[in-house]
Amino acid sequence: IPYLETIRGRAKNVEGKHKKQTGGHGQYGVCYINMEPTPRGKIPTIPIVELLPIGGGDLKCGCRVTRDQTRPNKHPLADGVEVQYIWVPKGEMPPEKPEDAKHTLFSKKAQFIIHCGPGNAGETFWGFFRWANLSVPANSGQWSNAIKVVIA
Repeated sequence: IPYLETIRGRAKNVEGKHKKQTGGHGQYGVCYINMEPTPRGKIPTIPIVELLPIGGGDLKCGCRVTRDQTRPNKHPLADGVEVQYIWVPKGEMPPEKPEDAKHTLFSKKAQFIIHCGPGNAGETFWGFFRWANLSVPANSGQWSNAIKVVIA
């Protein structure tokens, strides 16, 4: 479940109790939780990517943080964080490691259009995606597996 508040410090063994006494069977539960912030600027997840061919050699790309998120965020991401993606040109197979790819691009929005060109209609688009921290590159997220879609 995405937590929407900023966690600024550590908390260990915080206890929460649920008690509900009724005329019949009552309810009772105890929960202990540990919380700590991730390092500043650290990106913990691999983006969940949706690629949709929209015609004219274009692909609509949407990146989400969690599967619970109903749709990709159209607004700019946090300062210094962008979607980094790699595409593999026509006729080439995806590399073993995304870092070995030749074409790396960035988007400041989590929902954007990838223009492949009308000449690529019917071809297979191979791509890798990740959240990139441009301020502290070492804090960038992991690469997704290769994603492929046929360009319309």
